[in-house]
Amino acid sequence: MVRLLGPNPLEVRSRPSNHEPFMTPDDLGSFNLDRRLKLSAEFFLCLAPEAQKDPQGAERKLVRHSIASISNRRDLNRMVQTMGPRQIVEFIRDSETGCGQSRAFVGKSWAAVAPDLPLPGCTAEICLCGNRAVIDF
Repeated sequence: MVRLLGPNPLEVRSRPSNHEPFMTPDDLGSFNLDRRLKLSAEFFLCLAPEAQKDPQGAERKLVRHSIASISNRRDLNRMVQTMGPRQIVEFIRDSETGCGQSRAFVGKSWAAVAPDLPLPGCTAEICLCGNRAVIDF
């Protein structure tokens, strides 16, 4: 798995306000990238060196992970609101693509303390792990 973000992505080098928001064709060429790309320099500088080789692929992966994370947290918050913070949820690990990080979380916990997904350090291309409400009668 290629690391997508550099060690501290929030510390982006500042650029003058009158500077173009996109990298120039010469900038792109210096990184052996397609000179026709429209690529923000700030985004590119946030990427880890390995991910800079394919910034479009890195962008797609970051978007997929972000959507999965927001969706999971929204679902957990909804469970807490409707069923209470002590609602029991079961962590479901994707058996085919589940990463090593997910092995530690298999089992049941309260919705209020269930982990955000994708887990930090997840190595799956697309995280398919999830949480499911457990209803005991």
